[in-house]
Amino acid sequence: MYFIITAMLFFGSVDQVIYTQYDKATFNSVKVCQEFLFQNKVKLLRELFTVHNKNNNMKGFEFFCEQRYVILEDVHL
Repeated sequence: MYFIITAMLFFGSVDQVIYTQYDKATFNSVKVCQEFLFQNKVKLLRELFTVHNKNNNMKGFEFFCEQRYVILEDVHL
């Protein structure tokens, strides 16, 4: 089990919700993930706006830590 950062993005033009994942880090606990969010929120927000708000139509966003599981068939021993 591990945790990732997911951003939920709200767009005004079509009341659309998009989920995107921060793929540059994974975390071994929700506490470590939340601490990373707290310490790096501005950096993450800048990246989020650069990639996902090109039309300036984002109404809102939320970051959260999401649990994932390792799929055993993908693990090479």
